[in-house]
Amino acid sequence: MPKLRKVFYKSRGWNVSRGIMRKTETVRLLEVLEDVARLDHIENKTFIEIGTARGETARGIVEFLTNLKCRSRLYSFDIVDRTRLWQRYFGKTSTRYCEARHVVMSGVDGASRIAYPPESVVFVLVDGCHCRECVAADIEAWAPLIVPGGFFLFHDYAESEKEIAAVGPQPYHGEDRFCGVKEAVDECLPENFERLGRRFSLFTAKRKT
Repeated sequence: MPKLRKVFYKSRGWNVSRGIMRKTETVRLLEVLEDVARLDHIENKTFIEIGTARGETARGIVEFLTNLKCRSRLYSFDIVDRTRLWQRYFGKTSTRYCEARHVVMSGVDGASRIAYPPESVVFVLVDGCHCRECVAADIEAWAPLIVPGGFFLFHDYAESEKEIAAVGPQPYHGEDRFCGVKEAVDECLPENFERLGRRFSLFTAKRKT
């Protein structure tokens, strides 16, 4: 844990002050990344982020994996082209250990239209559209690709009406679709994933070995 906290405070990517992700969620995310990096039998691991936004999370993932000297690649998917923000705020994100790409397409399309090395997807973070239908589609698309021992994470797993209201209506569909992450995860996550619970609003599951 001391190493995690040191990287947490030094990394430019984890900008908690902007409300992107709370400290407890970020520390949990770092714990998962460290666990995944220990899967030594998988070379050139593939990490997936669904929902690029401004790229803060992607930057933090790359910096942390680089600190761990984990040879990997990160694909960050968003249906909105975030390239200019990605370059403006973070410049060259890739490092000698982690190759990072922002890809303008949905997470569902990313699962079917890009050829990943076999048995390489170790981490998927779902933080795109939060409506039940989209999260359920992301689960269906990515669950079969995650290797045993890999992690499936969901941000804004909102349980109370107050938490759901705080996330707000989803802009991709209009104001009639509110946060349905919990509903989708509870109903659609396959049984071959162990449900590890949530840290604030970050829900974590691990594919059983």
